Amino acid sequence: MPFDLSKEKMLCLMMIDDSIAHKLSSTAGPAFWRGFILEDRETHKVSGQFRFSYEGGEKTWFKVSPPHQTGPKEAAAELRCKLEDVLRLACRMMGGEMPEDGILCFYPPDDEGEPLRTILWLEERDLVEVTVRRNENDDEPLSEEPERNN
Repeated sequence: MPFDLSKEKMLCLMMIDDSIAHKLSSTAGPAFWRGFILEDRETHKVSGQFRFSYEGGEKTWFKVSPPHQTGPKEAAAELRCKLEDVLRLACRMMGGEMPEDGILCFYPPDDEGEPLRTILWLEERDLVEVTVRRNENDDEPLSEEPERNN
């Protein structure tokens, strides 16, 4: 369920510090939980997508919407708070406590309709790793050296 930045603008990237991930799952993988609060570029409706990443590379995706679409900024703030509440509750239910700084939020500047600006902003802050693939079903990134037919 990955999203398309040409159709949705990222308002907020949320992440759980990896040192806390095993409080939520014994099979947590690297970059265990990531949340993305997005605004539809046409309708301006806000939604959230989040995913869990497990050992072995398995990922599960979820999509949620705030109960009220009062405006992009207000809806995004409400959704962020509700996601944080759920994560803190899940941590308590697993016998742990989410540290105050355990959930990190990053707010990319408005990309003014150019999604590449958001990608570059995230990459410059070492928040994402950009990988180019031949197609969406290809698990192997393009290599630096092109294959040669001899």
